[in-house]
Amino acid sequence: IYNTSNFGWSNLDDFKTIRNPVDLKVNIRPNEFTDCKLVFINSRSVFPGTPDKKNYVFKGIPKGEEVWIVAIQYRDQVPYLGMQKIKTENKTFEIIMSEYTLEELKMELKKLDEK
Repeated sequence: IYNTSNFGWSNLDDFKTIRNPVDLKVNIRPNEFTDCKLVFINSRSVFPGTPDKKNYVFKGIPKGEEVWIVAIQYRDQVPYLGMQKIKTENKTFEIIMSEYTLEELKMELKKLDEK
């Protein structure tokens, strides 16, 4: 559904030199049917979260960056999406997952292309 190359974004697996790194968490329980990423608006890059027992964790990311939290989940073959625009900080963010049709999900993800 959201392949980074389809949107013209690049994958970001690591931040090399950060002055004020923060650890951000998203309060979604990880499982095999859930994916959570940060989409950095200015650099048009995607950073994958690391699952722990209760959250997705984004370690050592730049502080104060505008990003989208994007979480996609499938329950009984039905897609759910949670998206929230935030500034990065040391915090656990709550995200609300809502049910979408596949077409609605694609339309919502187009918001990621807007600056």
